[in-house]
Amino acid sequence: MRYTDYSEIPAKVRRFILDESGARRVKQISLAECNELAADYFEYEAECAELKKFELRVQEKNGKVIVTNHQSLQDALVAFDREIDYNIGSRGKTMVITQAGRPMRGYQNGKVIFPSTIYEGLSRFRG
Repeated sequence: MRYTDYSEIPAKVRRFILDESGARRVKQISLAECNELAADYFEYEAECAELKKFELRVQEKNGKVIVTNHQSLQDALVAFDREIDYNIGSRGKTMVITQAGRPMRGYQNGKVIFPSTIYEGLSRFRG
């Protein structure tokens, strides 16, 4: 989006422009630079929106994989707990929580698996 007047710039974008430029007022900055910084702001917001995508992938004993989408890590963790009926020692399910496609936490044979070891067993969930 290209702004042709300072009054068109929304408050969130103004705050970003001021933070990035160090200026006290947006009008102290040229519209061309404001437009460049606004483009950076919208790119940053798009990247942040991607980080709000959480998935819980559950593989049951029969090999069936169920994928559910969540808006926060907390929601994914609650679904994670519900899948094992709040019993960390339960068996029969393998699960992975991902954020923007990257594994964050897993569960297999009654053990919680953290990112340092999760990549070893992730290949069966892709696809």
